[in-house]
Amino acid sequence: EPYRERVEDANAARRYLQTLRFVKPDAIGLLGWSNGGSSVLYTVRPKNRPKAGSPDFRAAVAFYPGCTAIADKGGWATRVPLLIVMGDADDWTPAAPCKTLADANHDKVKLI
Repeated sequence: EPYRERVEDANAARRYLQTLRFVKPDAIGLLGWSNGGSSVLYTVRPKNRPKAGSPDFRAAVAFYPGCTAIADKGGWATRVPLLIVMGDADDWTPAAPCKTLADANHDKVKLI
């Protein structure tokens, strides 16, 4: 399943970056565009949290993610602050489902 694999790819990249001496382990962000933005939405769910004691992503940004499937399923939440950037008139990746996610998580999600 691509979303499961991409979640693990994002977390593996975070873990690798955290081993580098010039990277602050607790200051790594996650960014994705389009399908990568959808992968961000899956990666930041609480169930994909790092093991205890391992720093998480500090924040995430999703540009034009496809929110429909996640919004339709319900119960989505984010464990890190998330910015979602959408085009209001976009008919390929509509903004309304992303607004549903943001409204349900108003303390951690900002939608522009």
